[in-house]
Amino acid sequence: MKCLTPRLAGWLAAALLLTTACTQQPTTGSALLFGALPQAVSSEDVTRVVVTISASDMPTRTESLAKTDGAWGGTLGDIPAGADRTFTADAFDAAGTKRFSGQATHVTITTGTTTVVALSLQSLDAPPPFDNAAPLIDSLTASTSSVSPGGSLLVQATAHDPNPGDSLSYAWTASAGAFYSPYSPLSTWAAPTTPGLATLTLTVTDTQGSSASIRFTVQVRSGSGGASVDLRFNTAPAVTGITASPSLVSTGETTTVVATTTDADGDALSYQWAAGCAGSWTDAASATARFAPGASTTGATCADCPLTVTVTDGHGGQTTGTLHICVGPKTGMRLPPRIESTYQSSRTVPASGTVALRVTASDPLGSALSFSWSASTGTLGSTTNSATQSEVSWTPPSCMSSGGTPSITATVTNAQGLSASTTFSVTGGTACSGAVGWVRTGNMSSPRVAGHTATLLPSGKVLVAAGADMGPGPLDTSELYDPATGTWAPPIQMTSRRMDHTATLLPSGKVLVAGGYVHVSDTSDSNGPSATAELYEPATGTWSPTGSMLSPRQYHTATLLPSGKVLVTGGGDNSGELYDPVTGTWARTDAMSTSRGKHTATLLPSGKVLVAGG
Repeated sequence: MKCLTPRLAGWLAAALLLTTACTQQPTTGSALLFGALPQAVSSEDVTRVVVTISASDMPTRTESLAKTDGAWGGTLGDIPAGADRTFTADAFDAAGTKRFSGQATHVTITTGTTTVVALSLQSLDAPPPFDNAAPLIDSLTASTSSVSPGGSLLVQATAHDPNPGDSLSYAWTASAGAFYSPYSPLSTWAAPTTPGLATLTLTVTDTQGSSASIRFTVQVRSGSGGASVDLRFNTAPAVTGITASPSLVSTGETTTVVATTTDADGDALSYQWAAGCAGSWTDAASATARFAPGASTTGATCADCPLTVTVTDGHGGQTTGTLHICVGPKTGMRLPPRIESTYQSSRTVPASGTVALRVTASDPLGSALSFSWSASTGTLGSTTNSATQSEVSWTPPSCMSSGGTPSITATVTNAQGLSASTTFSVTGGTACSGAVGWVRTGNMSSPRVAGHTATLLPSGKVLVAAGADMGPGPLDTSELYDPATGTWAPPIQMTSRRMDHTATLLPSGKVLVAGGYVHVSDTSDSNGPSATAELYEPATGTWSPTGSMLSPRQYHTATLLPSGKVLVTGGGDNSGELYDPVTGTWARTDAMSTSRGKHTATLLPSGKVLVAGG
């Protein structure tokens, strides 16, 4: 007959230790960073994003951001609280060249809170600005000063363009008669057969769309006489800039474009807008117009759409300007929900009955909201939820331990996984009699002598899972302890028999149980350390399998990281791996320097994990 050691003989009863604690007010805050890059930027364009935090009253701090689900961001903790913090983000490509940069200034970090900092990184190699000069007409000569009806006039012009590389084109027009070579600097004009005045005009245009013109009047008359030449010089208008707000638009959204122009002659200017992609215009004949792009046919996340304005001065002068905008879906912002109001039926513990608690919340981006409640003591009733509101009743315990004030916390989470919380406090109540010490509470339904785990849930209840009893193999059941009543709920079936496993409370409220010694049967070759894992869902009170670890483990450790992932180390070798609750999968990490089992793992304030002994 086997005997139990004194350390294991306590399985017949569980006990509670009533203690008091104090906390130290933090002097630092944190920042939730989002780096927004143009959607046309590929993963080859940016492989690393570095954020530098600086201020006059704190040492400069530099951190590298991680890319999660296609977005650069993360939470930087332990930032000294204070105002005028500057966040500078730089994005580099695979060759180490800085490609994008952005900065947020005058950021205030508040003690114990997380500040959202959204940085828009701008390209450092923007296209050159639009720059063009109109051509200049140097001279114009005519072969004669008078023309007989049906006669001809030889005209010749010279011109040049201030911009090297721009070629010029010529166009001759006449109010009467016709030119034999209207597109050459040297041309012949055939006069009409009837006397009168005829206006001859030369327009010279460069390859950028800017033009200059000159015209003169010729008198067609019989016999000899003189020609009256009226020379008027004209300078073409210039487009000095074009802006669009916004420059990234989705299908059907409207952007406002503004053309900035000058005209040296002070002429009244006319405008006409055109687009290189499908869409509709409003006020297309104005310097300020609105454009709504149609559906993109390219399927690109940022389809190029050139918007061109043609500017004329009414005297033959003309120029154009083009701005390229991006048509595609916009990068979604990630913002946490807001708690708009709270309600508490009583701020003191009632002599009998319950306290009604209610929160009303909203989401800046209209995201769907979910609510959860937790209590430091007492019992929470069933919640009543709507789209923006949640209500619950709280039943106080029969007596209150000294040194502690009951608190109930409401947490609202949006569809992006971001959350906000508020805490209700209740004072008073009947103090528990007797000195601080141990008191007996209810017994579990199954004896568990070793290898089981106990996890405190957000509801205040305790989940005890698996472990060894007096039989030949581990248990495959779990039980819930209610501290308000001191009783245990009926056992809940798990998916595997196991002991010496780990149990980790996840941010979602679920509990991850991984590894341990698994007993299939007395004769099975599968008995031994296991790689399997399972999840407990408090909302339904059930267990379900999740992804298996890459290695079987017993006497290992599991540590919840600030990212929400779980780091598992040792338990038979020197390997480690990470569990991702979002995908339910495991990934290998770098190996430890030494194989370990029955060791310790401690999450440090820096986010690192200290593994010792074993």
